This record gives sequence, C-alpha cells and structure tokens, in this order.
Amino acid sequence: MKKKIFDNSKILIKIEGKNVNNFLKYLKRFDIQIFKIKYLNYKNAFILINFQDYEKISRIKTTYSLTIEKYYGLLKIKKIILTKKIFLICSFFGILILFFLSNFIFEIEIIHSNNQLRELVKKELYLNDIKPFSFRKKFNELEEIEKKIIDLNKNKIEWIEIVRKGTKYIVKIQERKIGDEKCDDFPRHLVAKKSAIIKKIVFSNGEILKNVEEYVNKNDIIISGNIKINENIVDFVKASGKVFGEVWYNVNVEYPFTYYEEKISKKEKGVFSISFLNNKIFLSTFDKKNKYISKKTVLLRDNILPLYFSFDKYKEVKIIDEVYTVDEAVSKGIELAFKKIDFKLKLNEKILDYKLIEQENKKDKVVLKLFFSVYEDITKYLKIETE
Repeated sequence: MKKKIFDNSKILIKIEGKNVNNFLKYLKRFDIQIFKIKYLNYKNAFILINFQDYEKISRIKTTYSLTIEKYYGLLKIKKIILTKKIFLICSFFGILILFFLSNFIFEIEIIHSNNQLRELVKKELYLNDIKPFSFRKKFNELEEIEKKIIDLNKNKIEWIEIVRKGTKYIVKIQERKIGDEKCDDFPRHLVAKKSAIIKKIVFSNGEILKNVEEYVNKNDIIISGNIKINENIVDFVKASGKVFGEVWYNVNVEYPFTYYEEKISKKEKGVFSISFLNNKIFLSTFDKKNKYISKKTVLLRDNILPLYFSFDKYKEVKIIDEVYTVDEAVSKGIELAFKKIDFKLKLNEKILDYKLIEQENKKDKVVLKLFFSVYEDITKYLKIETE
C-alpha cells in the first residue's frame, strides 16, 4: 500500500559508470520510462524516472553507481517532513498559539498631549469594547467606532484613527480648535501677483484700472479699493474679483539616453509567515517570480525560541530598462518639462504654448531649455493703509 501511494512520484538519479549511454540503451529492454536525460559526460548523466522503477534499475545496475539527487511529488513532501519534523511540529503548535493570541489586544496607546482629551477617548473606547485583553475588531467595525466617537464629540474631536499594530491599538487624535473667526473686512486693492498680460477679469467690487490684453508688472493695481470724487479719495472699499493672465516660465530639463527605473506598483499582497532560525514558511501563496519589496510587521515573537509570526506586505516592482535615440530623449524631456509646469497649476489654469529654445546633445544625455506661456491666476490682495 505504501508503494502505491508513491508510485506517481518521480526521482532524479545520477548514473556513473564506464559508458552511461550503453547502460541507458540496456534499460529500455526492461520497460523503464525515462522522462528526461542530461549528460555531464560519457561517464556521468542525470535521468528522471518513476520512483517505482528505481528498484528495477538497482537490480540490473551491474558495475554502475546510482545516486538519488532529488525527489518530486509526494516523495518530496515526505522527505521534507522527515528532515524538518521537529521544526514543523514546533511551527504547527506555534501557529495555533500565535493565531489565538493575534486575535487579542493587549495594549492601547492613545497619542495626544492633552490629558483630558486622552481620558475622554479612553472612556469612549471602553464603551465600544476596545480595551486591553479584548478581542480585536474588524476593520469596518473600527471605522464605525471612529465615526461614532467623532459624532458624539464634534466640539472636541476633529479626527480620530484607530490602527492595529500586532497585539496593540494605536489611537491618533486631532483636537478640534474652535475660535472666533476674524472678519477680513479691511480695505484693499487687487494687484498683479506677477508680471503678465491680462486675459480675463472677473469683477466683483472696486474700480477696474486695467483692461484685458494689457501688460501689467508685479504689484500693479488692477482693481482699486479707493473711492474717488473729482480725483480726491473720499473712501475705501474691499476690492474683490479674480484676474487671469498669461505668464511665462523658462524650464531646464535633462534626459538620459539610457533609462533604468524600479517602479513600485500599487498592487499589494499580504502574506502571513512563520520564521524559525533561518527557515521561513509562507502560510499563503503568491507569485515569487517577480521582484518584490517587503514591509514586515511582527505580530508575535517568542522570547525563548527564535520563532516569530509576521504579516508581510509585498509590492511588485516593475523594472523599466530602456535605451533612447536623440529624438526619443528630446520627446521624453519635453514631456518631463510639461509635467513640471503642470504640477504647479491649480484649477482653471493651463499651459497655452511652449517652445524649445535650446538643445545640447551630450555623451549620455540631452539638455533642453524650454519657454512656456501659461494661463494662470494672478490675483493678489494688497491692504490699503488708512488713518
């Protein structure tokens, strides 16, 4: 019965002798199936066979030497179990203990400098069954508790986050600051934030002094807060509105002809593992062919044995390794310059036009200088000093 269990298993054996090729031809007479052959030389070879055929070959090997190099299938599992029996037994009981303990919370740390706020949050957590030596909550349960605590303490708590780290909850709080809002009612001018050609004026209050398509320098008054009668200032108002203008930027960029980048993807995989000495067992499977960056969180560690249970987060790293022509590098450099400008732009702002004004091809890179015209909000307010 034991033999039948392992009949479908395969083994890799090494054959050494006078002429391995003659011996392999001899084996064919005995209906021995050979799945794979790898010759080292005419005296040595590796063959992959069924485990059940190993005894036949052993009986007819004559002067040839046979050595089992590797096991496959159930036989491999059997060998691993036999060689790592103590480790697997310790790991099994360790897993049971760790899984049991990892569902408990032993400590709660509330992070905030205000003692009264910490005590308030501590009581709220206790009422929601978040306390030492209690079962851990699910993620959606924690979110509901966070929302409940904020709703009950709107005047004191702006934001709360409960994060589980191993067998501990870390509670972060942001206190709500309620103060008297000062009214921004002082008289002012609307001025240009930077030199530009005015493209659009959205008027609200004050006296418009500049027109669309008119050039303005930095801090020139566009909408005045002065109220005049016969050229005399009789009063002041709070000038308001929105002004958009065409502004200009010079952007310098460099782009290499050879580009290498290890890009971390957003795709993430969580894996539980047990480590004992230099051995590591993963409790769930993931694709090990790709390159990953790991973030390890130790959930529980044994102070006596070198055994610990951890939850590792793996992120796939996509490798970009490219070589560019001059034209391709220039195109990539222009794209990078656009990104630099675009990064600074706010809502309703946009790039109007660009021009490549200088290009220098070096040995390993291209150096570019570009000119951009940008449609941008140039609104700025300047307080009017009055007596």
